[in-house]
Amino acid sequence: CVSFVRRSFWYENSMVFAVFLVIGSYTGFYISADAAPARVTLAFLCFLMVLNNISGVFATLPPVPSSGSRIWLVDFLFGTTVINFLCLVEYGMVSYAKHQQFKQRHTERYSTENSIELGGMPVVQE
Repeated sequence: CVSFVRRSFWYENSMVFAVFLVIGSYTGFYISADAAPARVTLAFLCFLMVLNNISGVFATLPPVPSSGSRIWLVDFLFGTTVINFLCLVEYGMVSYAKHQQFKQRHTERYSTENSIELGGMPVVQE
């Protein structure tokens, strides 16, 4: 008699790969904010690899009726994609905050260099 055994080894590898990519993307938080190319490259490559992983899973899954049934592996991989995308968004927020901090320091330094204290009130020199 013929017996069929279903092996989900490829799908398990896909999950482990996705977890490693989330961990790799998370390590970008420990890279200095001044090293922008390294942070962006790490986050973006992890994001693209997870997207490639999802497309590979979709290519091997059999057709599933869309009558409300959900596939937990697809949900899991979608969650890892969201986490990796949030790492990219975090870089944008850090970059914006550093730019605002630089701008504030520059304007404070410029205003203190061009003013003197007279009677407790700053007066701009011309």
